[in-house]
Formats: sequence, structure tokens, C-alpha cells
Amino acid sequence: MKIIDTDALFEKYVKKYMAENAGKYTEEEWEDKIPVLYGNFGKNPLPELGGKSPERFYGDMNGEELCELLKAHVEEDVPVPDFLCAALVSADTENGLIEFLKRGTDEELTSYAVNILSDKACFRALPVYLDYVTAADTDENMRELMGEVLINYASDFKDELLKAAGKADFGVEYIAEALASCPRDDRIFFFLISRFEGAERKEVAFYTHLLAKYGDERAVETIKKRMAEPDVRYSDYTEMRYAVEALGGECTEERDFSSDPSYRKIKGRKN
Repeated sequence: MKIIDTDALFEKYVKKYMAENAGKYTEEEWEDKIPVLYGNFGKNPLPELGGKSPERFYGDMNGEELCELLKAHVEEDVPVPDFLCAALVSADTENGLIEFLKRGTDEELTSYAVNILSDKACFRALPVYLDYVTAADTDENMRELMGEVLINYASDFKDELLKAAGKADFGVEYIAEALASCPRDDRIFFFLISRFEGAERKEVAFYTHLLAKYGDERAVETIKKRMAEPDVRYSDYTEMRYAVEALGGECTEERDFSSDPSYRKIKGRKN
């Protein structure tokens, strides 16, 4: 399949337009005009595309052809144009894109597949993302990418997330963050509470934030209990205090953190 560097064609198009309109726009106006030019370029017939516009060129391809072209762009290190991505979203490409989620696939190609499937609201891919998030050998960048997608669709996938949360050794923080974006459910509340109660020091602020985000006021007393621990850090204390107040609780007790390194560091930045 012939690969055409559409981005290079657009750069040529812009240079020609700028030469023809030299001195007409400020630098800021040019920045605002680039997206408009890109839209116009997409509708402009080009000889390099057989007389078709970029939108028509990619829009005329079927799903299999588009997936093959995406793979070729990545393998040949040719920039993937937005017009190709838009066509992949519109066409019947789910099966082909899900193939790119298989282990051993080039990570860049997998990343494109994840983002495009997310734009297509493809629920069939969610179990695959969850497998990646909870697998021991998943690259952290890939774990984060798929974890973010799970957050977007957590409400429709919460039963599967809760099931995985109970047995996962890896990626639990991504599952917790996804569940914290769901509507109220006692199973989610008690899971988040258990994670907060068992959180190591480095995790306290994170799970405090999730409890505040989840918005269940029943968490107030549990948070205040941890706030009262003698070895609590100032940075964690302030995060927990914010959460308590966000959940409708009150914090009236004042603590002396003058000997806490995190207190001196934060106060030093403010002063």
C-alpha cells in the first residue's frame, strides 16, 4: 500500500499560502489561522491524492484498508494524519483496531488503536484494557493510557472493575481512580475506604483525593481518624483536611507541624 505523507503536503500548502499573504497577519493571527487552513486543506483536491481531497481520499477507504494504512504509517515512521484518524473513527474498524491491542504489537500502533477505539466508544475493548492495567509486565505508559480510558467508561464497566480490584496485584490505583468516577455504590465506597485505611504513606494523599472525588460523606470519620495519627505528615494532613471539608465535615483541631520537613518545605515556598 502506497503511503503518502499528507502532513508534508499540508506543510507545503501552508508555506505557499504564507508566501502569498506575507505581511497580512501577526504571529498570533497566524497561529489562529493554521487550524482554519488545515480544514480548508482537507477539502482541497490534490494531484498527489489522485485528484481527491484528503477527506475524500481517506473517507473512500474501507475499514480493513484504513487499518492496514495506519499500521504502514507507524511501521514506516510516516506521520499519521488527522484525516486518517478521523476516517478510522467513522468507518467499521473495530475488529482491525482491536487486533492492534494484542501483546507484542508496536506500542505506538497500540496507542493509536486505544485512542481511536476510545473516540469510537468501543466497549468491546474494555476487558482488554483491564487486562493490560492489571498485568505485571505492562509498560507503565501503556498502563496509564489504558487506565485513563477505563476512567471514561467506568460507570458502564464497574462490575468488572470491582471484580478485578479484589484480586489484582498491579494497577489497582487505576481501578480505584476509575471507580471513584462512578455514581454511588456501597461496594465502591467500601473498596475505596479499605484502600485508604491500608494505604502506605506515599499513597495517603492519592486515596484521600479519591474519597473526596467520590463524594460520600460517610468517609469523613475514617479520614479524621487517620488525621489524628501522631506520625501524619503535614502534606497528607492538609489533603485530608481538604477532603473532610469537601465532604461536609469540620476540622477544628490545630496541629503543630513545625518539625515536619514537608511543613517547612511548603511554608518556605509560600514565604
